Amino acid sequence: MNSRLSRIVSCVVVVGCYLASFFLTTLNLVGKANTSGQPTSIGGLGAFFDGIFAMFDRQFAWMANPLAGLALLFFLARLYSVSLVVSLAALLIAQQTWRVVGTTISGDEGGVTQYLVTGLGPGFYLWSLSFLLLAALSLWHWLGSRHSESSKITELVEQT
Repeated sequence: MNSRLSRIVSCVVVVGCYLASFFLTTLNLVGKANTSGQPTSIGGLGAFFDGIFAMFDRQFAWMANPLAGLALLFFLARLYSVSLVVSLAALLIAQQTWRVVGTTISGDEGGVTQYLVTGLGPGFYLWSLSFLLLAALSLWHWLGSRHSESSKITELVEQT
């Protein structure tokens, strides 16, 4: 498989994992104040939109999203080492989500309903996997490009 096709397939797989996480459970909750106390959950798409507002509560894991987009752009531009660093930063920042487990979050804008976060769902893990996969692919392509560059240098040296 040529390098360009490999990059495109890599991007499709990474974006596919990322988008699939939107349709899975991300946070598992139990109702507390002004709820019936039933277990419920937040899907990935809901977490994506609510995550923007979570930054007001010092929960910055959502910032992994723009970092991943930036890492993907660097990957497409063949800046694999930069893509590796940025995608690893996205992965590390996403792990701040663990901080919310065991805490109570508001279920509405007025803070009337409250939910206890009991765990993370498969959407979170797939979301994180997309960042890890992008980092691994960046590393693989970076190492491959370094190898091809060194073999080109060797060929030039042998020709002279």
